[in-house]
Amino acid sequence: MQATISVLMACFNTENSVERSINSILNQSYEDFEFIIVDDASTDHTPEILQKIAIRDHRIKILTNSTNRGLSYSINRAFERSVGTYLVRMDADDVAHSQRFARQLKYFNANGELCVLGTGANYVNQDEIGSDQTVLMPESHADIMKFMFKSSPFIHPTVMMRRSFFEITGGYDENLMRAQDYDLWLRGREIGHYHNVPEVLLNYTYDNARSHKAVWQTFVLKIKAKPNLTEFARAVAYSLYELFCLIIRLTKDLLNRN
Repeated sequence: MQATISVLMACFNTENSVERSINSILNQSYEDFEFIIVDDASTDHTPEILQKIAIRDHRIKILTNSTNRGLSYSINRAFERSVGTYLVRMDADDVAHSQRFARQLKYFNANGELCVLGTGANYVNQDEIGSDQTVLMPESHADIMKFMFKSSPFIHPTVMMRRSFFEITGGYDENLMRAQDYDLWLRGREIGHYHNVPEVLLNYTYDNARSHKAVWQTFVLKIKAKPNLTEFARAVAYSLYELFCLIIRLTKDLLNRN
């Protein structure tokens, strides 16, 4: 029987977190899914952990890259092996809440124009213990469109999307090493409706390692998306704000070292 949901995950040297992340998917209250995991040529114990877990659950399929190819290639490869009507993104260091799939499917079943659906998340900073925070993204399609040229409107590993959306856009751009998700949302913004569930349905692990290259990359993606004048102004203003914040953070780090 064909699964309704295909969960797509890529991992590289995630031996300390991948089992916890996988278990959070296997423990979903909604059980009609397949779980396709791409090991991106890990050099630690990740491959052994994946094989051990796969034996326990027939829904798991393990693919292995012979060389490290990056997130875009790995997720596109997982998609090619998938069959689900809906695609779910998941990262190997995050934890999904048990009702995530059920809550997101409810939104899709109620809205035929919906093509991408994110959720809120509890941000867990691996660099600063005790600095966790709850983050909710713009909810309605209209608010997401206003936010689009400021920054990515979705927390990537919370997203569920229609298979047709991924097929029409052509998936992730394999030439991009960062901001692959933002590029996808920009390219697909006229295909259908975007929405965010105003609930925390994921624990999202992040660090403070955003660089000037990342700021520049996202700005380039915004310009490539051919914004109108208002959107262009938002893109410039927010990119300058991000650069300013980056300078402040780097200055604080430098002062702390001294």
